[in-house]
Amino acid sequence: MALLRRIRPAALDHLALKEALLSLLADVRQHHPSRTLLLEAGPLADHYCAARDATLYRCTQEAVTNALKHGDARTVRVEIAEVAGAEGRAVRLVVTDDGRGPPARPVEGLGLAGMRERVRALGGSCRLQAGAGGGACFIAEIPVPRREGLENA
Repeated sequence: MALLRRIRPAALDHLALKEALLSLLADVRQHHPSRTLLLEAGPLADHYCAARDATLYRCTQEAVTNALKHGDARTVRVEIAEVAGAEGRAVRLVVTDDGRGPPARPVEGLGLAGMRERVRALGGSCRLQAGAGGGACFIAEIPVPRREGLENA
């Protein structure tokens, strides 16, 4: 539990997940004022379990950082929503950018490996691919138990 407290973003203690992500993007925007950062949030519970909230926040943070740092993106779009999946409900996170896109032979660094491990630990999946219109596209889907999702909100 102490480890979770160290990796859990403090914003999640005071804000709903959507507002915590808005705050994250506002902070990034302060450091990169010439970049456009957009959040499109569909239906979401205010909170899921601590591990799910932290994973979604950290994956967003890492994907946005990668888009700016490695892709030199000018615009980054974050889409997040609870969706119906083949095996129940899931939270789907999609981060797209207009940068250089992933290299032909991607080298998975600690950031991507960490995101993959976090998402898999929650029974989800994630991938990085070339975006449909160029740039990169990071997609993560994390299952949501019935007791946590919008159906119980």
